[in-house]
Amino acid sequence: MPETVNKTRLLQVTLAVGVGDYSLANIELAVQMATALDAQVHGLFVEDIDLLQTADLPFSVEITLATAQERRLDMLSIQRSLRAESLQFRENLAQTAERSQVRWSFDTVRGRKIEAGLSGIESTGLMIVGQTLSHRQTPAGTPRKKSIMVFDDETTGLLQVIELVMDLGAAQLVELTVVRSEESGASTLLQALEDKLKNTSNLVLTQLAGYDLESVIKQSAAKPDYIIVSRHQPSEVLRAFLEKSVCPVILVT
Repeated sequence: MPETVNKTRLLQVTLAVGVGDYSLANIELAVQMATALDAQVHGLFVEDIDLLQTADLPFSVEITLATAQERRLDMLSIQRSLRAESLQFRENLAQTAERSQVRWSFDTVRGRKIEAGLSGIESTGLMIVGQTLSHRQTPAGTPRKKSIMVFDDETTGLLQVIELVMDLGAAQLVELTVVRSEESGASTLLQALEDKLKNTSNLVLTQLAGYDLESVIKQSAAKPDYIIVSRHQPSEVLRAFLEKSVCPVILVT
């Protein structure tokens, strides 16, 4: 069975978000994981450098949804909007963390969220990269379902993170898809999950073995509520998940 995350080594759970793509659900996810692991939660707001550079161009305009009218993009107004959203994120993070008695910290950086997700994770931490469409709504009357996709490479700590996400909130059904890059070879993670399946009535376990990356990305873009993947995957794999997915991506060290 894979080793669990060592609580004495875990420094923090980091939630990285950009403009317009953080939600209270993502903050609660990060805080609850930090609570379970006795870790600090760290909020990282990424000011989109591409947006700022675009706003600085002399021909840049924006079209407002309310009036469908064009107006000149202004660097100062964009900076004010980013600061306001950063402060709102910080306030929501602080309130949620303090309510759960979790230590918290916060930073704002200028750059690209994907790069922050790839480079900002501590060697003894978890990184959650929030995505724009990750706060989906369940239609009224629909049974509560949670869908998780995990990329299995036998990384230490994957199993415990899966169990933490499974335990968050109430769900009548948990659909867990385990993606493996090779057709053959024993998987201690799969064995542990199959053992768990014997004692869990609301878990549906599916294995995707030998799938090419493009197929996996199509699955991840269409289906899961959470993606769990090792931070040690090749950078092109991680970048593809972060670019294509529309749900929180949890990077496990």
